[in-house]
Amino acid sequence: GGLEMAIACDIRVSSDQAAFGMTPARLGIIYRPAGLMRFVHTIGLPATKELFYTARKVSARKAFDIKLINRICPPEELEQVAREMAREIAENAPLSIRGTKRILSMCMEFRDLPPGEAAEAEELIRRCMESRDLLEGKKAFLEKRKPRFQGR
Repeated sequence: GGLEMAIACDIRVSSDQAAFGMTPARLGIIYRPAGLMRFVHTIGLPATKELFYTARKVSARKAFDIKLINRICPPEELEQVAREMAREIAENAPLSIRGTKRILSMCMEFRDLPPGEAAEAEELIRRCMESRDLLEGKKAFLEKRKPRFQGR
C-alpha cells in the first residue's frame, strides 16, 4: 500500500538506501484497474508489468531509472532535499501551480473500461478475493514464509 500511496504523489524523493516493490502477486491479489493505471501512467506499461509480475523489490537507483521516483539523495539529506523542493514550489505563483496540477490531472485521467471489460475485471478480482490462494498468501505473509499457491 505504501508504494501506491507514493505513486499518487506529484513528486517522490527517496533515500538512496530505499527499496520499492509491488507484491500483490505474492499475496494472491489482483490490483484494481485504477491502481494499475496510476503505475502505467507514471512508469509505463513494460515497467509496470515487470514490477507487478515479478513482485521483486527494486533499488532506489532502479526506481529512479524507471521514473518511479524523481530524486535520490543520501538518507541524511532527505528531509533537506524535500524541504528545498517544497520551498521552490511554494515560491511560485499558487494559481499557476494549482491550474497546472489540475490540467495535468485532467490530461492523465483515463476513461472507464467498456462495460464488458469492466465486468470481466471485477469478476477476476472477485474470484481472486475468494480464492484459497489469497488465504495462503495472507497466511504466508504473517508467518514470514514463501506462499505455496495452487491456483485455486
